Order: sequence, then C-alpha cells, then structure tokens
Amino acid sequence: MNLKIACQGQEFNFEEVYSFEELKLRLHQTEPSFILESLTYQDEEDDIITLANENDFSCLSTNSNFTVQAQGKFDEEWAIKEFKRNQRLIKRIAKKVKQLKQKQKNNLIQERILLREVKKYSVTIETDSRNRQRHKDYQVIN
Repeated sequence: MNLKIACQGQEFNFEEVYSFEELKLRLHQTEPSFILESLTYQDEEDDIITLANENDFSCLSTNSNFTVQAQGKFDEEWAIKEFKRNQRLIKRIAKKVKQLKQKQKNNLIQERILLREVKKYSVTIETDSRNRQRHKDYQVIN
C-alpha cells in the first residue's frame, strides 16, 4: 500500500508498505531522529483511527493512497550526537578557512616583497627625441 506520512511538519511518501515494522524502519531511515509509535487517520465516516501495532496495520490494507499523521517521540540521544557532530564539522571548516586566509595573506605578502625587490633592481631611463619624453624600464640582472 502507498502511504503519505505527515511528520514534523513534513510529508513523506512511502510506496509498497506491507507491515507496520517496515514502515517504522523506512520512516526511521528517512528521519532518524523520529521514532514512530502510532499512526492516526480519519476514515470515510470521519472516525479517528489509530494504528499502533501490526494487527491494526493489517486492517488498513487497501489499494488507495492514505495520508496519515505519525505520532512518536524524538530520539534525543541521536539528536544530541548529530548536533555535536555538526558542531565539530563547523569548527573544522572554520579552522580550515582561517588557515586558507592566513596562507593567502602570506602569499600576498611574499608577492609584494618579490615585487619590491624587482623594482629595487630596475633602472628607469628617460630619453628625449623630437621633444617627446619616453620612459624605458630596464631590469638589472646580476
């Protein structure tokens, strides 16, 4: 059966779901911080139906598409681990950016020093021919 699950303000589509355990596993793979406990939907007679186990789920078997609301809890331990992992990743990226900025700064300084040395060893000669001034730069090579 095909299900559309509303969970955490998002909607997830699952095709060919045949058991409650399979749905729990697939939902956990899609949204690891969420642990599915039950599903709720409204039937044709506007009754609220809750599915909390395999027997309830087998009663739902149908060929039509359903939108059901997922109830469950958040895996705080997983969320904290994921948060800390992301913090470490951000710190490593920030450190790498800082290193690259410093390397770029050092490269610019080296280029300026090299440019000053080249200018230091060049000679400018002004010539006058037919009342025009011309500048010629010559680099002194040792």
